[in-house]
Amino acid sequence: MKHPSRRQFLFGAATLGAGAFVVRGLTNMTETRRIVRRSLPLMGTLAEVAIVTGDGISHSDAMDALDAAFAELRTTDRLMSRFDAASDIGRANLAAGATVTVDPRTRFVLEQAQRWSEASAGRFDPCLGSLEELWDVTHREVPPTAAELDTARGSWTDLDLGTAGVTLANSTKLDLGGIAKGFGIDEARRALHSLGIQSALINVGGDLFAMGTSEDGDAWKVGVRDPKDPTRLTATLEVTDGAVATSGDYERYFDFEGVRYHHILGTTGQPITRPGRHSQTISAPDCLTADAAATATFGLAQPEAQALIAQLAPTARVRA
Repeated sequence: MKHPSRRQFLFGAATLGAGAFVVRGLTNMTETRRIVRRSLPLMGTLAEVAIVTGDGISHSDAMDALDAAFAELRTTDRLMSRFDAASDIGRANLAAGATVTVDPRTRFVLEQAQRWSEASAGRFDPCLGSLEELWDVTHREVPPTAAELDTARGSWTDLDLGTAGVTLANSTKLDLGGIAKGFGIDEARRALHSLGIQSALINVGGDLFAMGTSEDGDAWKVGVRDPKDPTRLTATLEVTDGAVATSGDYERYFDFEGVRYHHILGTTGQPITRPGRHSQTISAPDCLTADAAATATFGLAQPEAQALIAQLAPTARVRA
């Protein structure tokens, strides 16, 4: 039986959070700094935005800023969801080799995905949509056959980003699940900043960006859940104006004959396995980088993971 989803929000007085994280430090509110927050189901998970009021930011300002942040998250979902046939990704997946014009934001994310694919020798791959559909780990009970895997296997090298648009070779399908959330969070953060918000937290499943400081004036304290026991933490990070992302095998999976088959696929088309290692947490200056790096390095030991991400993100760090 699958464990309860870790993508559930904790609305206790002392915490907020979703996915892999718990954010502490919400009880010592000052007379002038308070938290205004909102959560909505988005991008296949729950998204939460918390804004610190005071210092010139009123409750009304915060409510307007929440609207703007969620508008950016919705736009990213609308453009890049593989589950929506009308999205840029959905249209490219249905084009059967034809070239599709996409929004500049989608193109940017695809370009970044290609950079991570090349640097990681395919450990990060945006062209696993067909394999993700085949594995469908939330509904499967038995692994697919080798023949089925061969038929569904795609590669980032099948993606052509020409001047006219996006072209996919063969029957390859795109899936930006390892990078689009990070981009959406970065867009939401820019929207908040443009409205004068200095302190806020944006948390979408396993990806998070902390702006400024928490309501008590200190850094945001982000607890990383233990993938084997969600009631415990494996690390507590202090984050100010930075991103944290976690990839793990403990939310979407099925067990078959003593083996866990999860949704993070490797270059063989099989789920990545490393005994005793169930998650990877990365900090970075922006959430797109943290998101992609966590996916690309899942299953690697810390020295290997750090060496990989240093190629594209020298200031990013493996944290847990």
